[in-house]
Amino acid sequence: MKNILLTIIYVSLATALAAQCFEPDASIWEDTWQSCQVSANPKAAYGNTHWVQYDFGAVRNLSKSWVWNTNAPNRLNQGFREVKIDYSIDGINWTYWGELNFPKAQGNAVYGGFPGPDLVGIQARYVLLTALSNYGDPNCAGIAEIKFNLLPDQMDIPRGEGLPCVDFEEIIVVDVSDTEAYILWEFEPILDDEDEEDIFEDEEIPFLFTFRYRVLGAEEWIAIELREAEIFLQDLDPLTTYEFQVISECGQETVDSYIDEFTTLEEGAQGCYRIDEELYIESIEGTTVVVVWEGREDVEEYVVTYVNFLPNAELVEVEVTDTRIVLEGLLPNLEYMLIVAVECNGVPIYSSPLYFSTQEALTNTDTPEALEAVVSIFPNPTSGQFTLGYETKQADTLSYTIHDAMGRVLQRGTVVVAPGGNQFMLDLSTYADGVYLVHAVSTISGRYASKRVVKGGR
Repeated sequence: MKNILLTIIYVSLATALAAQCFEPDASIWEDTWQSCQVSANPKAAYGNTHWVQYDFGAVRNLSKSWVWNTNAPNRLNQGFREVKIDYSIDGINWTYWGELNFPKAQGNAVYGGFPGPDLVGIQARYVLLTALSNYGDPNCAGIAEIKFNLLPDQMDIPRGEGLPCVDFEEIIVVDVSDTEAYILWEFEPILDDEDEEDIFEDEEIPFLFTFRYRVLGAEEWIAIELREAEIFLQDLDPLTTYEFQVISECGQETVDSYIDEFTTLEEGAQGCYRIDEELYIESIEGTTVVVVWEGREDVEEYVVTYVNFLPNAELVEVEVTDTRIVLEGLLPNLEYMLIVAVECNGVPIYSSPLYFSTQEALTNTDTPEALEAVVSIFPNPTSGQFTLGYETKQADTLSYTIHDAMGRVLQRGTVVVAPGGNQFMLDLSTYADGVYLVHAVSTISGRYASKRVVKGGR
């Protein structure tokens, strides 16, 4: 089940962002993506503006979106108001989609957001939001978050003899509503021992699938090619039975799964319950954190999973019947990731990950002192290279690790530090745009700190 969890987390965090100023935070209720100085817009005709550009990493089939405006109580007037939307294949030639008025947030702890631009039928790699006005702040403009629903990618899928076949183990219909269905499948690659090492050197999953489906009894299949082992179907007919099949393509051969089926619900009926934007931090007091989410009467139990980014940290899993959990005894000045799951059709349905940082320990004097005041990262965001700064009063050694959004260690190293200010150059140039975590541990004193760094255009 860990593989399913990691896949969902990856999909949630895959979209990269570029802007004049990006300050990622644990909660969209407490911080925002903001610009406090106009700069050259990626669409040159717009001149110097407040803007946010999203990069999906490749040309994708876009669909609907959802927006959360700036919701921090002391920043409500910074929220985007009149917004131009443009999209692009290459980041140079832009197509104008239109304008929208973003509603002002109210600073409430529970904030559901609102529908964003409907990009159904558009293929693009970049989406650009340009703020024409905000809600009165004379200096800064920003939004909290926007999520894009990306339809299965049908472009630039490599083919050839190097693609391995797979054995399908299980196909799981995770969620079905009146017009949508979410389906994933588990599989094992068919590999020779000598091929395995070369195949998995590729950061991307080297598998090619064709997912096909049709109304039960119909003659024609609807076929979609994709590299992910999951698919989100939209615009289905209510109260209709569909049959589907997954095909693995590998060179000149194919491997077919069994044919399965599902039936959509009646019009207006809800499918499985997924905790998402209702999940938020109620309070952080030192190393005690209170997390709250909206529940539903037909859900009797929730599974809360959280982990910090220390080396060799283990996932902590807690079953609760309430829609609130108090996390006590966490380590101070560390970043944590938390998700909440409910069970649907025998499969856990995970929320989007929630990130938060603990504060200084209030009472536990035995806990090693944190490094938060002496570790720095700049520039942030970065286009690739960045500097890790460390100020100390004594000679020491500093071990660091760089994690991706899924918690995987990408780089590690140990450096010798001298009394005073120290600077070390690190490089993310070979990795995709996105959010990364740098964790530093003082070898001699045992002090530690975690800081996020954003790789993306500036």
